[in-house]
Amino acid sequence: MVALACLSAGLLQGQPTWKRVFGGNSVEQVWDVTALADGGFAVIGSTGSFGAASSDVYLLKLDANGQRVWSRLIGGSGVDEGKAVVEMGNGDLVVAGFTNSGPFGGYDGLVVRTNATGEVIWERTFGGEDWDMLHGLDRDHEDGIWVTGTTYSMGVGGDAWVLHLNAEGDVLMEDSYGSEREDIGASIKTTTDGGCVIAGSQVSEDGDMDLLAIKLDGLGGEEWSYTFGGEEDDAARDIEVTVDGGYSAVGWTRSFNPVVELYHVRLDALGEEVWYRNWGQVADQEGYDHVQLDNGDFASIGYVSQGGAGGKDMFLMKNGTDGGFILGQTQGGAEDEFGHAIVRAEGGYVIAGTTRSYGQGQTDIMVIRTNEVGFTVSDQVISEFDPVSVLEPSTSDVLIYPNPSKGGFRIKGTTSPAYWRLTDGLGRVIRSGVLTNENEEIGTGLAEGSYLLHCRAGNEDLHRVLVITR
Repeated sequence: MVALACLSAGLLQGQPTWKRVFGGNSVEQVWDVTALADGGFAVIGSTGSFGAASSDVYLLKLDANGQRVWSRLIGGSGVDEGKAVVEMGNGDLVVAGFTNSGPFGGYDGLVVRTNATGEVIWERTFGGEDWDMLHGLDRDHEDGIWVTGTTYSMGVGGDAWVLHLNAEGDVLMEDSYGSEREDIGASIKTTTDGGCVIAGSQVSEDGDMDLLAIKLDGLGGEEWSYTFGGEEDDAARDIEVTVDGGYSAVGWTRSFNPVVELYHVRLDALGEEVWYRNWGQVADQEGYDHVQLDNGDFASIGYVSQGGAGGKDMFLMKNGTDGGFILGQTQGGAEDEFGHAIVRAEGGYVIAGTTRSYGQGQTDIMVIRTNEVGFTVSDQVISEFDPVSVLEPSTSDVLIYPNPSKGGFRIKGTTSPAYWRLTDGLGRVIRSGVLTNENEEIGTGLAEGSYLLHCRAGNEDLHRVLVITR
């Protein structure tokens, strides 16, 4: 303990550390952060507090000290979500996510390129008549990008979806991958040979979910595809290309213990498993994102439900080249915090997630810059109500309540049948149905977390973020 404290004090000198919160009076989510060439950071997610609809893409730039340089809203009249962001060679930003404001029907994949100040250069939607969503992206070796997600318009039963786009957003290659059951592409990285590797999940023949990894060549040809996990559900949220030419994936698993655990799988260049680790054992713990360090160690971000300040806390964990535990550090307050993204920064890390302990709304964006061992000089949390333009939402005679709730929701105010779908954070349909009366319960028994309710009542499309607490 003394050695750790001395190391912490030494590493804190000369590098800024800070904790900042951004948002409004409703729901903000954050899904990705990237380090910029000028020393700042770009953060991407969604906002229900600002904009013209129930959810808009929310893009922020922060400087090295965590100060907000600018924030931008991107979206149409429906639901728009930003899931990933990268900086291009000239300082432009590219964002991937999904929208139901597009022309193709249901949800469509959304890709937007902005300049260095967040002004939109072009915006593209991709998909078919069914639901199609993008979750991850990465720069290629030129000025284009690889993107991945899930399509229900191509393939069978929902397939992992990959597009290769050029600098103008034109499609160079598009295809779907997977089985006759549901497959999800959650993360994608460019490989040294000009292809890409994706990770996500696949429903097995037994009905459980397995971690899925697929390697593609530069033309989208499948070189190998493997699944990993046990007899229960397992999934990846992030994949990285390692310094030795292999791959590393993190996510979650229920196969090894009664609780949900962080799942870390190390693969060689041919996709064969080198080792895996499951972290949690006695309390819920999940991994959302990770980076490999110069010495081959790994740092991951997620949450842990025990050992922090209260509720769930952001959890930054460092483990070795063999997967062995090195250190872990929590960040959070009395309520729940979830760490969704991590990026290397000089002298430490920048982590981004959502908070219920701080800020103005139900959930806000929390960004923290730490030292090498996950500490900050001060525990002070600076909260900012973003002054980005706020438009009055359209009026509605439909009420969905209570929100947040402890397990169920009711809808009131429409005498017409209302068709609804409930999706989770990966866009998967959890439940659907038809409401036939004025006050009907729609969500009993839901697991803790945030969901998106898509509801059509009469001639009005409604979209609400629903939050389950415990």
